[in-house]
Amino acid sequence: MIDMENREATIDLREPDEQYNVCLKAKLTKNASDELKQDSVVVCEDTATIKKMRLSSILALVGVLGFFLLCVLVGYCAWRCAASRSKGDEHDYEKSDVNGNGDIVPLTQIED
Repeated sequence: MIDMENREATIDLREPDEQYNVCLKAKLTKNASDELKQDSVVVCEDTATIKKMRLSSILALVGVLGFFLLCVLVGYCAWRCAASRSKGDEHDYEKSDVNGNGDIVPLTQIED
């Protein structure tokens, strides 16, 4: 698509990570062609499209997934430690109000 007013051109390249040789042919105005002694000018440049997924994007994705996995593992370990700690407390303490003030009294201190 060529926009003659703004002198812009758009090239649709759909293949990622491909090399292209892009040439631009400009038709000169009467004054410019008289001065340069030619009707048009051609300029070519080698260029390439970008890859679908760049290495830096892959590394960032792996880093984020690793951080998320680390957070999950730390949370799981903390949950397991808290669960095992509370399970051990049930064996050592009886949840009864022997003194009448709501204290949890160890089984070793309760008399029959």
